Amino acid sequence: MPQEHGDPGDRLSQWRGYSDGTQGFSLGFDRKLLAERVEINNRKAKAVLAQCVYDEAEKATFFEEIGRSAAIRFEELRRNNRPVPASFVTLHPNATDEY
Repeated sequence: MPQEHGDPGDRLSQWRGYSDGTQGFSLGFDRKLLAERVEINNRKAKAVLAQCVYDEAEKATFFEEIGRSAAIRFEELRRNNRPVPASFVTLHPNATDEY
């Protein structure tokens, strides 16, 4: 798990939760180096490292914001009569404004 600033990283609760009461191990990563690698290896796509979220309401808010950002971007493309990049994939290519 990449460590956030101020995150102690090695937590007994994580060991207990993910080892299912048996033996386990933990891998640590340098967050800055890992983020640089993700950015370098995904130049044509947006990729980010994010903190793991367990709270259902927080997950819903996160994905609503992703959807809102994507909708804004699609609207900008449509308004400017620009083609949708091949890297954008949608199950509803001719979606209505209401969608």
